[in-house]
Amino acid sequence: MHRNFLTALAVVVTALLVAVASTLRGVAMVDVPRAYAALTLEQQELVALAREYGPGSGIVYRWGGESPRWGFDCSGYVRYLYLRLGISIPHNSRLLWADLRAKHVPRGYERPGDLLFFVGSSGGRNAGPPPGHVGIYLGNGRMVDYYSTGRPARLMMLRDHAGYMGARRYLRPVQVAKMVAHKAFTLAQRYHLRIRDGDGRGTVTFIPRRRVLMHWAKTTHHRYSVSYDAVRVWLKRLPSTK
Repeated sequence: MHRNFLTALAVVVTALLVAVASTLRGVAMVDVPRAYAALTLEQQELVALAREYGPGSGIVYRWGGESPRWGFDCSGYVRYLYLRLGISIPHNSRLLWADLRAKHVPRGYERPGDLLFFVGSSGGRNAGPPPGHVGIYLGNGRMVDYYSTGRPARLMMLRDHAGYMGARRYLRPVQVAKMVAHKAFTLAQRYHLRIRDGDGRGTVTFIPRRRVLMHWAKTTHHRYSVSYDAVRVWLKRLPSTK
């Protein structure tokens, strides 16, 4: 009888543990931030490259470096990773921060492959306004960066890195073209351009919104390093604008 009691007790305890584990799994699934949704192939490749050429690779920090053979500085490292995917980005943390092709990422929504920017040092070779440092996000709060002459890359938690300013996410050319088209459309919806007639009377004529849209896109696309033809493909898909 005692043995039967112990057996029954074991069955009850096991059932309770299974129920608790199932509940915890359910909570964990609900609490996972949207920022950690399934990765794209591009993000997976960036993370794999960051690990391959990061900590443990034997590569050390070298000012101006942007290759495994020569070494990396902080921006040279991320530039090399993106070049491996066919995306050319600047070799300068300040230019990367201001690059119009890169999408601003709100804090807490960083995804693997995003570039992380920090105030960094403002003296010596790095003199100038922030950001003075850049790294790459791996996911789960972790990042990799090259940070000091002669030292290898480090893997650390983003929360432990001082001076965090924010993140940027680079887009494929087709995504950039779509973004430019939508910016042009938004502008055209809000404004008319005004020109003066050449009749000497100085009367004001309003240019139709469609012309505003096309003019803005045609004169601005080069700032985003994307062709106007690529932008025009998306313009044609937008709603008709008078």
